[in-house]
Amino acid sequence: MLLLVEFDVSADIIDVPQSVIDDRERLSRRFLKWLHDPGVKHKYWTTFSGHRGLCYRSDALVEWLNKTVLKDSDQKAAIIEQYVSVNNEQHLPSVFF
Repeated sequence: MLLLVEFDVSADIIDVPQSVIDDRERLSRRFLKWLHDPGVKHKYWTTFSGHRGLCYRSDALVEWLNKTVLKDSDQKAAIIEQYVSVNNEQHLPSVFF
C-alpha cells in the first residue's frame, strides 16, 4: 500500500503494509520520539555551526519501520518516489512531518 510522507514543500511515496497505514499516526509519534532522542546514535543527526540538529526524509522512516515495526515481517517498507508534489498525490493516505 502506498503512503504519502509529507514534508514542508514536497513529499515522498513509500510502500508499506496496510497495518502501517492503519496505525500511521501512532507510528509517526513513535518514530519522532526515536528520531529526536539524543541518546540514539543514527545517521540523521547533523552538526552545523556548532549546533546539533536533524536532517532526514522518508529514508529515516523506512529504516526505522524496517528495523522496529516490521523487523519480523516478510513485507518491508520501501521508498517508491521522492520529492513529489503534495498537490498531485492527495488521494493517498498520508503522514506529515
